[in-house]
Amino acid sequence: MTLGDEQAISRAVIETVADATSREETDLPPLFRTIDPEAVDALLAPRPSGRAEPLTLSFEYAGCRVSVERSDADAVAITATVEPE
Repeated sequence: MTLGDEQAISRAVIETVADATSREETDLPPLFRTIDPEAVDALLAPRPSGRAEPLTLSFEYAGCRVSVERSDADAVAITATVEPE
């Protein structure tokens, strides 16, 4: 998933994991039990200058390996891969 301009990254993580697991967003555990959503949003938010260092944040959430990648152009991509049981 690639983010829209106004979308919070933490919200997009939940949507991406729901899609990957074929579950409703409301059926997922709260994201804050895994990672601080405000910290994720602040760390990966677009920079005023439009220039940022590339950054990748990976963690496990709701049975998925989640990867959030920011390019040096401030584009953010989120992937969620279901972990085998």
